[in-house]
Amino acid sequence: MRLFRLLRVLALLTWPAARAYGQDNVFDVRFVELDAHRHVSYQNFIYARAFDDGKYLAQGTFLKIPPGSYNEFALALGIRAATIGETSVYLLAGAGRATDGDYAEPAILLQDTKGRLTGALYLQRYVPLSHSGIGQWLVDMLEAQYALGAFYLGGAFYAYQANGDAWLSKVGPKFGRSDRMGATELRVTRTSRVGSPEIQFRRVLVF
Repeated sequence: MRLFRLLRVLALLTWPAARAYGQDNVFDVRFVELDAHRHVSYQNFIYARAFDDGKYLAQGTFLKIPPGSYNEFALALGIRAATIGETSVYLLAGAGRATDGDYAEPAILLQDTKGRLTGALYLQRYVPLSHSGIGQWLVDMLEAQYALGAFYLGGAFYAYQANGDAWLSKVGPKFGRSDRMGATELRVTRTSRVGSPEIQFRRVLVF
C-alpha cells in the first residue's frame, strides 16, 4: 500500500507540471544487452518528459534482467535543483515495484554539455518498502561522448551494489550515430565479476 501512496503523490505532483509549456520527450530504449554467450542479460526502457524549459522532469522506467528473472517498473518526478556553469543538477523522487519488493527510489541526475562534448551521471538509491526488499545503489550510467559530425565516440560506466556486497561494474567504449529522430548506439563493456565482454544496443528517440 505504501508504494501506491507514493505513486499517487507523484501523479498529483506531475499534473501541474504537465500543464506547463516547453515540453520535450525522450525515449531511451536499451532493448538488448548480450553476454559472452549471446544471451540477453539486461533490458531497460526509459521514457522521460521535461516541462517548463527543463525545470521539471517526469520519468517512467521498465527494467528487465532475464538471468535473475527480475522485473521492475518505476515512476519518478524530478526538479532542476541547480545549474552550475553548463551542468544541470536534477533531484528525483521515485517509487518502484520490483520482483523482490516495493521501493522508494531517490536519485540525482547530472547533465553537462560543452561544445561537442556531452556527459551525464545517474545515481539512484533503492530504499525497501517491504521486508523482502534490500538496500541497493545504482549508477546507470556515467557516460561521456564527443561528437564528430553525425557520429560520436565515448565511454560508459555502470555500477550496482546490493545489501553491502561487492560492487558489480561494467565499463567500456561506445559508438553512435545521430539522426533527426535521435541516435543509435553500440556499447561494448567488460564486467568486474565475469570479465567477459557484453554488447548493448541502444536507440534514443527525441520528439
